[in-house]
Amino acid sequence: MRGNVFTRIVYADNSPADLARLRDRFPGVEFVQPASNERPDGVHYGYSEIQLVDSALDAAGVSGRFVKATGRLTFPTLPKMLRKLDAADVAVIDCRFNYRDRSVASATQVMVFDAAWWRNRLGGRLDWFRPALRRTHAEDFIYAHVAPRRHDPGVRLRFPVNVEPVGHGAQWGEDYSSYRNKAVALARSATRALAPAIWV
Repeated sequence: MRGNVFTRIVYADNSPADLARLRDRFPGVEFVQPASNERPDGVHYGYSEIQLVDSALDAAGVSGRFVKATGRLTFPTLPKMLRKLDAADVAVIDCRFNYRDRSVASATQVMVFDAAWWRNRLGGRLDWFRPALRRTHAEDFIYAHVAPRRHDPGVRLRFPVNVEPVGHGAQWGEDYSSYRNKAVALARSATRALAPAIWV
């Protein structure tokens, strides 16, 4: 994918693992490993995910558009989605509506941002996470900071096409290729094309 879609690949890891073997195997990849990975009590692991993006942008000196993608997953339709974006797009996320509690949040496995836009509006804002106010998840953090800008040029709350993950989730080991998840993905794809106002 590099060369056709991306000019740089930055691998950011917030664990204390020794990455020497990975560095040797992938010499063209830039590796970022922040020294700190502290997470306050009561917040979801997504806090560390947002912290890692902040650290990676600064450590690697990222500028222009970047894609944040969860490393343990693959996204076969990601290149197709990126080709459908406009050059002026600065914040592209994929929001979901929770029909049980009627809440809206953003998926965080894949997100597209302009680095300057992220730094100005999301960077360094980890104090937003407050368990007492039920601000505990990265999905809510992203939505809370991007949705108010939904009418700004270059801001999208929905991907133009489905970008479904392939692999297993970290927390519960969820298989994204299960029959249930495939059915949800099919419904999401259908409503995206036929009923864009319905967020699955």
